[in-house]
Amino acid sequence: MAKGTRGEVVQVIGPVVDVAFPTDALPAIYNAVEIPRPGADSLIVEAEQHLGNDWVRCVAMDTTDGLRRGMTAIDTGGPIMVPVGPATLGRLLNVLGRPTDGQGPVEAEVFPDYYASSDAWRWYSASSFVIRRDAFERVGGFTPVWVNGEDADLAMRLGVERGFVHLVWPVTFGYRVHAVSAMANLSKTLAGLNFGIDNELRGRYPGGKSRRRERWAILCRFSRPLTLELVARGRCLDAWRLYLRTWGWNAALGRWKYLAAFAPTAAAAALGWRSR
Repeated sequence: MAKGTRGEVVQVIGPVVDVAFPTDALPAIYNAVEIPRPGADSLIVEAEQHLGNDWVRCVAMDTTDGLRRGMTAIDTGGPIMVPVGPATLGRLLNVLGRPTDGQGPVEAEVFPDYYASSDAWRWYSASSFVIRRDAFERVGGFTPVWVNGEDADLAMRLGVERGFVHLVWPVTFGYRVHAVSAMANLSKTLAGLNFGIDNELRGRYPGGKSRRRERWAILCRFSRPLTLELVARGRCLDAWRLYLRTWGWNAALGRWKYLAAFAPTAAAAALGWRSR
């Protein structure tokens, strides 16, 4: 399953391509396999089944015209990846994410998994996930706890998984639809964030110590605006509790501006509310 492992095409039946690989280096299911073609773009096929006898059955993402037995096939070491986000707006892309509109390459950020996007993470008004069933089942599906932020909890449990796309656009996907926004019911939103913090403290999110900073960064990006919203609505005690729960994480991340500004902001707000 190592990146760059070379195999050999042994059979082509329409869009189905069977490739032989070394016994100890079969590509993982859903890995992209590249087949160089003289005078044309490389053909990308996706591994779908291990047939035995070191053969891997793949499905081609383009025509297999000109493909023949004996051609070299190279395991890319990962799934097919396509660009998403603002850079794709107004662009025409094929199934491999390659632009077909003649406007040059798509300048999109590439992240191997959800945790890797922690520093570039952006706020969004709604979200949807396109998830492979096997990845969804591996992480246990949706949490049975009905709280605001269950989508964030699912993303955290998918943190190191391949095979899912996080769409940061207001798309109604139809799984569990909330009738209100996160800030419309602060109590449920606060409970949801505390649920995520508890899961992190109990070691329920993947990645171990090596991915700890990224998990903290994602959770703190939720907590900082929520503490300020709680202060703005007069719930200073709840804001202080959340601030103190994440103080160590924010300090480790170097968020000193927020840590220094919160106390006077909360104190001023508390005095203002008390004088009303």
